[in-house]
Amino acid sequence: MAAYQSSPETFFGVITGPPGPVDHPFKFYDWIYETYRHNSKEHFLTHLMKDDPDLERLRTLPHEEIVKIFAERMTNGMLQLAKT
Repeated sequence: MAAYQSSPETFFGVITGPPGPVDHPFKFYDWIYETYRHNSKEHFLTHLMKDDPDLERLRTLPHEEIVKIFAERMTNGMLQLAKT
């Protein structure tokens, strides 16, 4: 029950995000942010960002800042892939 209360959007086979198409980098950022913001700080540091070169600095930041950095890096990565 605790897992459902912390991330209800991930239950019943449906992950919700911002409505409408993700057709702009700002919308992609928002989608990533909304999708991942319920992950714990520990999950970011031990799974999603474990190979980041600035991991030790990330450990010192609050959860909200880590989520924003993750969304920004994912968006930048998507933009780099779109250029190729």
